[in-house]
Amino acid sequence: MSAPNSLFVRAAKAQPTERTPVWFMRQAGRYMPEYRAIRKKYSLIEICKKPEIAAQVTIEAAEILRVDAAIIFADLLLPLEVMGGSEDRETNSHDAGRSCPPHRSHT
Repeated sequence: MSAPNSLFVRAAKAQPTERTPVWFMRQAGRYMPEYRAIRKKYSLIEICKKPEIAAQVTIEAAEILRVDAAIIFADLLLPLEVMGGSEDRETNSHDAGRSCPPHRSHT
């Protein structure tokens, strides 16, 4: 996957392309055995903070799925950490991204 001249980059620059590029968010590949093997070693936060691992899981999935581009999905986790959220808190199908109990007013 060569980014500077890739189909996706050319389309983003409004240059002519032979077809419309296809891309997916990294979360779409989390079922893949290759990704699950990496997740046994690293949390999603660790993957996002280690460029070489983030690139590996993202590019590997894009190549296996034969799409033109991919992005890693962590937009909710990284800001939560800066805001004092727990670093070990990651989204899954059970908590739907909740980071703390809801605030209830007793007025």
